[in-house]
Amino acid sequence: MNRAVSSDDVFRFSLVRDPVSRAISGWKSKLACDSTGYHIDRRDRPVAIRELCKLSGSPYLMNASCLELDQFADELNKIKYAICSRTNVTLLDCVTSDGGIAV
Repeated sequence: MNRAVSSDDVFRFSLVRDPVSRAISGWKSKLACDSTGYHIDRRDRPVAIRELCKLSGSPYLMNASCLELDQFADELNKIKYAICSRTNVTLLDCVTSDGGIAV
């Protein structure tokens, strides 16, 4: 296996999914409200909301039955801020949507 990975004769590639579309897809699948018309995994929603709230430090949403897209985006920004202010991540990872720096 190691020889195959380091060999110049082996073609290697990777696929990268757009992080914004991935986040929106996750919201649609796990967190969106029933009125949105998306196919939602309702069984996973309470756990997904609880875990998101733990990461973002937002206990007031812990018992929410669903999240609107703007609420989800706010929670993601809180998580990003927490990571950027406490860890040594690259500056690009901490650039906000308005071009500011999350620190």
